[in-house]
Amino acid sequence: MTDNTTNKPFNSFSIKALACLFMLIDHVGWQFFPEQEVWRLIGRLAFPLFAFMIANGWRHSRDRGKYFLRLAVCALLIQWPYWKFISSESLNIFFTLALGLAAIWLWERLKTRDTLAGRLAVLLVSLAAELIGTDYGCYGVLMILTAHIFYGRNWRLFAAWLVLNAAVLLSVVLDRYLTHGSAQAGIMPYIQPFSLAALLIIAGYNGRKGRKAGWLFYVFYPLHLAVICLVGLYL
Repeated sequence: MTDNTTNKPFNSFSIKALACLFMLIDHVGWQFFPEQEVWRLIGRLAFPLFAFMIANGWRHSRDRGKYFLRLAVCALLIQWPYWKFISSESLNIFFTLALGLAAIWLWERLKTRDTLAGRLAVLLVSLAAELIGTDYGCYGVLMILTAHIFYGRNWRLFAAWLVLNAAVLLSVVLDRYLTHGSAQAGIMPYIQPFSLAALLIIAGYNGRKGRKAGWLFYVFYPLHLAVICLVGLYL
């Protein structure tokens, strides 16, 4: 049997690098070009790649407890400057990634014992993400979990992510209808379905690790936000 991943172009390092690039483009647009939607459209590719890499990390991490701890520690360390300079109304993306990893852990631990308990546990984690105001909230946790459940089955993952994005759009439409058009959702829910294009990159994953990055990708998140905010202060 031939290895059909041989000719695929993306390894773990390159997918993380692309996710960081798309995130950078998104945040540059948010800070400096809010009237130009193309920046935010490109930025929609970032989170699905991070979601996929959390699912991938679950499979390849030698110590999943330490993996979760790294995400949680980063979330806590970044939060105060995040509140100070970015948003006082939400928790940073590392909280979402950590809760997504926790949802995977609960799913795997409970699905063989009690499928209903596993689903309820995941639902509670997702609701917790929404209630405490993590970036992407319930949607983010479920994107990570479905990336795990349908890992390596890209068409099923596409269907799952399509349903999640449709649910986000439906919730916005219903909210506007129930409030008679007074709800201010902004443009983001309407352009979020462009995130599905990230599956073209995920389909090109060759299963290899690539270059060693250490803490590079953990540091990039707060560093690029700090630079963007500093530049914004002087412009």
